Amino acid sequence: MKVQWDFRTIIVGSSEIMKSEGIEISESAENLLESKQLEGMTSLFVSLDRRPLGIISIADTLRQGAKEAIERSGTRAYRNWMLTGDSAPVADRIGKELGISYEANLLPKIRS
Repeated sequence: MKVQWDFRTIIVGSSEIMKSEGIEISESAENLLESKQLEGMTSLFVSLDRRPLGIISIADTLRQGAKEAIERSGTRAYRNWMLTGDSAPVADRIGKELGISYEANLLPKIRS
């Protein structure tokens, strides 16, 4: 995402997006982002006026009652699967919390 605000440019995105915008990301920042992703978080770089500013990391949370609903439906003759565009570490964390299998990194066209 790229926005102009008060004559300043803010960009939020992956390392690929930052590189395509000519923003150099340090190895330590890349390592921090990767460690957050391995923890099951979705992480993005933030830049201000083409200078790296920081990393935003967010984690999905389960809706109240989601685990119970999955457990109830698991007693039937089918298995529950999660199809997601999230990365494998994110899907793995949620899949483990719910006790279900998953397919990660799916494009919207594939999920539908």
